[in-house]
Amino acid sequence: MRIVKTQTSDGYHFSGLLSEAKDSKKIIIHIHGMAGSIVLEEYYEYMHDYYPKNGYSFLAGEHRGTGTMTGFIHEPEDIMGGNAFEKFEDCIYDIQAWVDLAKENGYEEIWLQGHSLGPSKIAYYINQKGDESIKGLIFLSPADMIGLVHDEAGQKDHDILLPEAKKLVNDGRGQTILSHTLWEFDLLSAETYLSLFGDNAKTGIFNYANDSFLSNNRDKR
Repeated sequence: MRIVKTQTSDGYHFSGLLSEAKDSKKIIIHIHGMAGSIVLEEYYEYMHDYYPKNGYSFLAGEHRGTGTMTGFIHEPEDIMGGNAFEKFEDCIYDIQAWVDLAKENGYEEIWLQGHSLGPSKIAYYINQKGDESIKGLIFLSPADMIGLVHDEAGQKDHDILLPEAKKLVNDGRGQTILSHTLWEFDLLSAETYLSLFGDNAKTGIFNYANDSFLSNNRDKR
């Protein structure tokens, strides 16, 4: 395993952990979920071992949603990022940076893998970029982001957070941290909340509670 680094087109510097398969040009790039890490999840240990043994290098990379509040090297100046401040749509810059790094290192078969919020990000990336160099997508426990704030527990938080987030953004204070936590532990800024859970959020990808989502996928089987 070795540390690798990349830079997005909009100036973020990220680190990643790469475990290389011998004599292979195949790689799996992992995108973690909300406030995640490239080291703390227990399953990473197995992936860094299992994938290379089976002919696939494995890369777990940081992105602007790493950690809750994370300081990043950024050009022209360093920036406070993390899940509390990220915008979902910006995931295309982060994923693109890791895909570019893989290509620069000679990988020809590239898979994107995501966990929790990660699957929504890699699906959104493919939808927006139409990147034909990606061999396929691996979804690990993809989250129904919109459904999670409309179930019994999430709705109570959402009813408090959504109007506050809208008001702060309208007042030009989108970077302000909301006064109430989501699910008792997630700190989010007003802009981030609207990006993830607002009326026009692009995260509505895995809508398990939506009848049309279920019927459309049944029709495709």
